[in-house]
Amino acid sequence: MAQYGVKERMAAKRLDAFPRVKKALKLVYQRVQYVRHREKGFTYWSAPDVKVTPAAEEGAGLFAGYFDRSPWNPSMSRMVFHRIIRDQKADIIVTEPGGGLKLIARTEAWNRQQGAMTVWMDDDRLAYVSRSEGRLVTEIADVRTGKKEQCVVPLQAYSRNAVYGINYARVFAETKEYGYEAAAGNRDMDLASDGIWKHPLNSESFELIVSLAQLSVHEPAASMKGAVHHVNHVIPSPKGDRIAFVHRWTGSEGRFSRLYTCRHDGTALKLLFDDRMVSHFTWQDDDSLIVWGRTSKKGDRYYFVYAETGIVQVLGEGILDQYGDGHPSFSPCGRWVITDTYPDKARQQHLLLYDTETHCLVRAGSFFSPPSFTGGARCDLHPRWSPCGTKISIDSAHTGKRESFVVDLAGIL
Repeated sequence: MAQYGVKERMAAKRLDAFPRVKKALKLVYQRVQYVRHREKGFTYWSAPDVKVTPAAEEGAGLFAGYFDRSPWNPSMSRMVFHRIIRDQKADIIVTEPGGGLKLIARTEAWNRQQGAMTVWMDDDRLAYVSRSEGRLVTEIADVRTGKKEQCVVPLQAYSRNAVYGINYARVFAETKEYGYEAAAGNRDMDLASDGIWKHPLNSESFELIVSLAQLSVHEPAASMKGAVHHVNHVIPSPKGDRIAFVHRWTGSEGRFSRLYTCRHDGTALKLLFDDRMVSHFTWQDDDSLIVWGRTSKKGDRYYFVYAETGIVQVLGEGILDQYGDGHPSFSPCGRWVITDTYPDKARQQHLLLYDTETHCLVRAGSFFSPPSFTGGARCDLHPRWSPCGTKISIDSAHTGKRESFVVDLAGIL
């Protein structure tokens, strides 16, 4: 594997204060490395006893979305996907138990990294972001009966019969990969009235549980002066007692990120990571998370962090960190971590399985990422566990098209 090394990552880190320059130089450097390291004819490889199959019939163009939510419903009788169509819209499609695909909705509120934030609420109900009367909303569809209803807060996460939402316009203004291009009226808000909302579905009212104004004065940094703030990646803990989220701001010194947790109602706010960079994270249980982030002592690595105490420990030191940032998640039993990599010098993305008990790492597969799939159009693997804990959903472009696949790990677990 032609991985990017420590020196290359250090060089990239020094350009953090110049994001546009960093992005341009990174793209040129990656293209040069690809010319030097590419493997002609390579599409994908899977480890012995690992099976890779298309996730659905007529699967070309389908993708599941982000790594923090499974495309399977709880009983695994259906999967949900997105399909890009004309006019900047995407179809939301589910597989039928007897075979075939069923169109559930068409939305303007989607992107190639997270789709429309589709999430199963139970075996039949599916929530996703949509646009209604010029505003972004959450639409809830019963995929069996076709009945639909709406929630005024645009979906970021769902837990314990409540929708958590954010202002996607702020996200889109700072990073178009994760916001929505669709015009919407619920946009312009000051810091005091913007942040994270919670809408219990058994109530007609919703509330702002964490405001950007609150975050901007919580242990304020000099880099916040004149900066633009937003929140993203709201992820509830398994039981829903807490949420974790990223607070980002961009100013004259570049972009900065912090990782916070709080209770489901916004109380007990706790800052966990505050060394400029925090990327992808997931909960193991209601108190501990795995995070790709930065600390002043250990640098950029995977870490275990405990939400209650804030204690941080390196995960897989010398094993996982050599592959760089990825999209980690825990198996339902809590023992296994599945994660991926960004394209290496040969533009191969690797699917990695880490055993937290034996500290062994297995490369389950490698998938070619064509050069045209870069930037906002990239196709990350975004590995997602099945409820049964033996299968992984990935999105990949190794066939030359964005498609969704199922990786069966039963033979190596």
